[in-house]
Amino acid sequence: MVNKPSIMILGTDHFEKSVVQDYGKTEELDIFSQRKQLEIGNVITCLKEYSPTKIVLEYPLKYHSKLTDEYQDYLAGNFKLSANERHQIGFN
Repeated sequence: MVNKPSIMILGTDHFEKSVVQDYGKTEELDIFSQRKQLEIGNVITCLKEYSPTKIVLEYPLKYHSKLTDEYQDYLAGNFKLSANERHQIGFN
């Protein structure tokens, strides 16, 4: 039997409400609270068990190099994650 590729698409709410203008204002999250960090950790654990070979983050193409630089700095231990979902889930 041939293994077929599987695809997972994970959508999240915007974690930084103050910088988002594409949706109506909803409740502000304290993404750095112990509870939210535990919830994010649980999501990341599940994603790691899924063992993705590729991860794609929604981000404007014109800022691609900025995001790549931030990720490289994060891997080197020189970048503090913001509340943004790209950082909190995508970088972990």
